[in-house]
Amino acid sequence: MPGPPEATPARAGPARAVALPRSRFRLIGERLLPKTRTSLFKHQEDLVSRMTTTALALAVTLGVPATLASADHKPGHGKPPSGNGQLTLTAKPNPIIFGGATVLTGKLSGGQAGAQMVVIEANPAPFTAFKALTTVTTDANGSYSASVNPSVSTRYRATAKTSPPTVSGEVTVGVRIRVGRLVSDPTPRRGTKVVFSGRAYPAHDGAVVSIRKRTSTGSFRTIARTTLRDDGPTRSRYRRAVRITRSGVYQVRVTRNDTDHLSGTSRTRTITVHS
Repeated sequence: MPGPPEATPARAGPARAVALPRSRFRLIGERLLPKTRTSLFKHQEDLVSRMTTTALALAVTLGVPATLASADHKPGHGKPPSGNGQLTLTAKPNPIIFGGATVLTGKLSGGQAGAQMVVIEANPAPFTAFKALTTVTTDANGSYSASVNPSVSTRYRATAKTSPPTVSGEVTVGVRIRVGRLVSDPTPRRGTKVVFSGRAYPAHDGAVVSIRKRTSTGSFRTIARTTLRDDGPTRSRYRRAVRITRSGVYQVRVTRNDTDHLSGTSRTRTITVHS
């Protein structure tokens, strides 16, 4: 009995490409990627670009030059000296005696403190306004000095020509009345009178003059008084006789009667009595 017929093998034909919807895919190089994925890549690129631009703008605004600055840039080049430092001012000696001088010294701190102009201003009693007195230049360390000889008590201040200007605190230099002193006899007999006389500069007619003797504690005690009298436009004079009973150290003090000067004291004088 004849068997079942043999199956005829299927003839292989050419492969057929599967058609994909072109609206949903895009060819990238040799790969076909979904449009949604390529859109995501583009969104990420845009985001990175915006972040980079924002970071650069922020760095410029905050002054962070790190790697963005030119290789030829030098910090501070072409800029005025900074005014963020401090300027000190002192006076020695202070106070001074009329006719004497004092030295104003100070220092400018901060960047570029050397070779800076410093204007010294003065405001003499009765202290109504400051006016420029002199100009000095700081050394390499920022230090400066100026010698002044005020005739009345005076306030001083200094201004460094930085940008913005740097201004010191005020310093008041007091000027004492200059008091001369003479004694008629430094070795009198006990109980006799010795004449104290002298002149005071500048003129302070009517100011109180005190004849004083040093105590055992080192302080001075007033033993007689008088007042200054006219002795011309630039000075005053005094004269006072005092009975001396003990040896000791004496001086004369003139008490100020205005705001222009401080009270002044003469040099001491030893008087030795004998029987």
